[in-house]
Amino acid sequence: MAYLFPQTDVQRFTSSGTWTKPTGAKRVVIECVSGGGGGGAGGKAASGTAVYGGSGGGGGGYSRVELNAADLAATCTVTVGAGGIGGLFSGTQTGGLGGNTGVVSAGIQVANARAGAIAAPAGGTAVPSGGGASGTPNGNGGGVSQITGTAGSGGINTNGGQGGGAGGGVSAAPTAYNGGSTSINPYNLLIGNGGVASSTANGGNGTSATALSIPSGIFIGTAGGGGGGSTFATGSGGNGASATGFGNGGGGGGATVGSGNGGDGGTGAPGICVITTYF
Repeated sequence: MAYLFPQTDVQRFTSSGTWTKPTGAKRVVIECVSGGGGGGAGGKAASGTAVYGGSGGGGGGYSRVELNAADLAATCTVTVGAGGIGGLFSGTQTGGLGGNTGVVSAGIQVANARAGAIAAPAGGTAVPSGGGASGTPNGNGGGVSQITGTAGSGGINTNGGQGGGAGGGVSAAPTAYNGGSTSINPYNLLIGNGGVASSTANGGNGTSATALSIPSGIFIGTAGGGGGGSTFATGSGGNGASATGFGNGGGGGGATVGSGNGGDGGTGAPGICVITTYF
């Protein structure tokens, strides 16, 4: 028995551009992932005071829309959202920036083919703050800013971006903590590791694994791991790692009670737009 498979044209936009409708197109599927949010910078305080690491950046949202090709213009503008910049420590800690939305315009805005991730709060010494909010729909939140570096949220059965790990904090003891790692993504691959805490040097930087493309999708990479905290007298918190892949969140910076700085947050990964045409 012979099986017939539909012919397709797949165009992946990793930067903004123009999509031209292929001749003979019948149905078009548009998928967008927004840029991931940047991680927040780690906090700094005097020894004897508990201080929190920066939050992990939120993962970009994923959305999909299927349309009749006849309803689309001959050319459409594709806007791919950039990842949010991580928060920088400059005397005081700062939050990361949210990831930017991806949009496909077809004379009118294509409904639901857009998504956005919200900024990650910085570390601090008052109360823990939530991780970077995920893009909607289907994004994943960043790790929560607190003393123990927490993992970002992983995506299960979703194409949304992964949340970045939070930076490690320092307890009042003082004891420094490792940064949070990225949670397992849907394919159990590519985990961003948190930086190691230190009492004799700067906190270790978070790391992020090499991104991959997989045949059935396009969004898999890794979010950034958070930086480790430091209790070293002249030490700084480790920096959060920048995210790889598409739509993943940056790691939060580690905290310090030394004379150095809280770690900087990592930058979120850019978004992507994939347009598949069926003939």
